[in-house]
Amino acid sequence: MNAVKQLFVPRERGADSPTEANTSLSYRVWPASGEARATVGLFNGIMSHSAWFDPLTGPLVDAGFKLVGVDRRGSGMNKEGWGDAASASTLVKDALAVLDAEHDPALPLFLVGWCWGAALSIEVGHKS
Repeated sequence: MNAVKQLFVPRERGADSPTEANTSLSYRVWPASGEARATVGLFNGIMSHSAWFDPLTGPLVDAGFKLVGVDRRGSGMNKEGWGDAASASTLVKDALAVLDAEHDPALPLFLVGWCWGAALSIEVGHKS
């Protein structure tokens, strides 16, 4: 079972786009069964949201993986600016903020993306 969480992301200095304004990002977390042995960031496709991963989560949480469904601005539960983002760098920074809030740095971090989410996960991996 997943839990929905929210993270406040402050507006960046000098940001002039409404989609870079202060915002709260909603995302999903599937806690590991027992002690977590790694965190897995899940990045969905452009026309979907992190709940689409739900059918795949059972065996992963049973194996000790904490799963974090990183819904981006304008998708999933994040209705503000629906279908829009100021820039790729905003989406990467948002994803890093969610992962920073959920990932224990003492554990490995894996990034998994499908469709457009694969491109975002590669960019996030380069920045983390």
